[in-house]
Amino acid sequence: MNLYILIWNFQIGGAQKFVVKLANAYVKRGVPVTMLVSNPQGVFKALLDERVRVKQFQIPKTNNPFRLWVFYNREMKFIEKDSMIVVNGPNNFRQLSRLNFLLAKWNIIFRLHNDIEITKSTFSVLKSLEMRLLFNQKRVRLLAMSDKQCDKHKELYKLKTIQHIPNFFPEMPFNDSQKPEGEVRAICLARFSPEKGYQVLIPALGRKNQRLQVDIYGEGPLKEELIQKARELKLENVNFYDPVVDVNTLLPKYHFLIMPSTYETFGNVIIEAFRHGLPVVSTDCDGPLNFVIEGINGFLVKKGDIDSLAQKIDKMCEAINSNSFDNTAIRTSISEIYSEDYVIGRYNQLFV
Repeated sequence: MNLYILIWNFQIGGAQKFVVKLANAYVKRGVPVTMLVSNPQGVFKALLDERVRVKQFQIPKTNNPFRLWVFYNREMKFIEKDSMIVVNGPNNFRQLSRLNFLLAKWNIIFRLHNDIEITKSTFSVLKSLEMRLLFNQKRVRLLAMSDKQCDKHKELYKLKTIQHIPNFFPEMPFNDSQKPEGEVRAICLARFSPEKGYQVLIPALGRKNQRLQVDIYGEGPLKEELIQKARELKLENVNFYDPVVDVNTLLPKYHFLIMPSTYETFGNVIIEAFRHGLPVVSTDCDGPLNFVIEGINGFLVKKGDIDSLAQKIDKMCEAINSNSFDNTAIRTSISEIYSEDYVIGRYNQLFV
């Protein structure tokens, strides 16, 4: 088997980070892996195993079947029959699966790191019918990032092949001596875009009562606006930093993680925090609902609720000060379904 992974770039993002880990996991098992990347730049490229081939490749956005066929004959014949192609992004999936509908040549895995929703228009009914047809091909498998996402798309598109297979995360060494001392410190790790909920977090930090230092790592279009808002609220203990590639060097320096997202199909950073024994304060998005256990490994907050977020942050600070969370219990709260061997095993069974 040959594995191809089709993505946009290697920039910071949960989807990009996972497929780099997926490529590395397969290549170390002796599978030839090629990353097909429209823009082969970005910080995560440094994490890629040197045995993984990188090829610049971009599928056109077109509804013209002739143009798509020309593109196949010019650019895609090198992908061997019966290869497995892991796809991120709806346009990449749509164009590949259109070709596969005619060729029946590849095994395509489409990872739903975002929900697929068709905007209502004159042609929305036809678009929905087409997506249902493409999704239900014999050589297509859809992977949902949460149980709720799986059920939602199964109902919306009458799907037969969708499954919930999460991302995987390596075990991390841990001992109690790693716990940070002194003032309670929280960390946030996400890009500065609306769905990550920082426009809710900043005012919530202005309403909390407990003393807390919050360090926010990321980049994105809302960064300057959020920095200005923090200044207006005189949040002296809130600091903004550039994004980091290796979060495992950062997480042990903090007491807990805050994830204020208003939309999150998975939430990689929560599992990464759990691996280090950190509890989390997270909103109740589809992904976190799968693995945040109230009072065991964190607290859940209604998404978009500023007052509730402030209250749960205060509650977490109190729990940290009273040593109420068991780091071992947090680490063992992660099911085996988030292990590399389990996830790769599930991938290998998709087309058996």
